[in-house]
Amino acid sequence: MLSSRSLQLYIYYRVACDDLAQSLAAAGRMQSDLARRHPGLAVQLLVKRAPATAPSSAASHATLMEIYAAEDTAPAGGDLIQALAGEIEREAASCLGRWIDGVRHAEWFEPCA
Repeated sequence: MLSSRSLQLYIYYRVACDDLAQSLAAAGRMQSDLARRHPGLAVQLLVKRAPATAPSSAASHATLMEIYAAEDTAPAGGDLIQALAGEIEREAASCLGRWIDGVRHAEWFEPCA
C-alpha cells in the first residue's frame, strides 16, 4: 500500500506508437529492478494513447507515465523517493533513451488528505 504521508514522483514522456511494446517492456523491467534494489519502493507504469480522432501527429505517439512512491512500510518515506530521483533518471536514460521522443517531465506530488 502506498504511503499516505510521503511524496510521490510522476514522470511522463512520449514514445512513438511503433515503439510502444518495446518501451513498455523496458520501462517495466527498469521499474521492477529499481523496486527489487530498494525495498519499500512502490512503482506503477501507465500508458495514455491518443484518441482515434486526434490529429495524425498525436495519434502516432503514446504517453507513458512512471509513478514512484514509498510504501507504508518504507522507513524513509518521501526521503526514499527524493534520494532515488537521480538514479531513476540515469536508469531511464540507459534503458529508455532510444525510444523517448522529447523530454521526460517530472512532477512531485504530496498527499493532502
